[in-house]
Amino acid sequence: CADLLPIWLDAEQARVAMPQVREAAQAIAEPRPDGVLYYAGTLALAAGDRDWGRRVLASLNQADQAARELQLLAKSAVLMGEKKSAEALVLLRSVADWSAGTRPLAWYSMGLAEIASNDAREKREGVLHLLRLPAGYSTSQPEICGAALFVASDTLESLKDQRGSIALRRELMSRFGDTVFAKRVQLDPHEPAPEK
Repeated sequence: CADLLPIWLDAEQARVAMPQVREAAQAIAEPRPDGVLYYAGTLALAAGDRDWGRRVLASLNQADQAARELQLLAKSAVLMGEKKSAEALVLLRSVADWSAGTRPLAWYSMGLAEIASNDAREKREGVLHLLRLPAGYSTSQPEICGAALFVASDTLESLKDQRGSIALRRELMSRFGDTVFAKRVQLDPHEPAPEK
């Protein structure tokens, strides 16, 4: 799955992959496994197909804690897509302790919701949430760590913190140089952050 992560972080790649994923998911007999539903539903959200994504994600198994958390993450992504970052943040903060499997996505999502705020202090809180990822998941989740550093750097630049922004870009290049976002920086050092 780690090899597939960059697709969710790039809306255009998600749109390109979506028709094939939708066809494959619909070809699987009912009841479809939660993994298939989450994969297809979240990719649909990343691709901008919110209606189909919501319908697919609504059928996740509610008895499983990880599935409930993944559904909350997906709902927060829908809210973010609708420019309702404050509502997304309330939803994300409603879980007292995220399970180990969903924690990296939760921190990334919280960071994105916080940096979408108009308040500079809230944006800095978002940067701190994003920086938890490379601090704790550098070997197991390099792509999301690269994305987190990329977005955090872009946010600090928007807050006129050039030194902080440059430091995070350097960390991205030195620790996560093989990631999609490091390659973007190599191609264009002023590449904007991915769609949120």
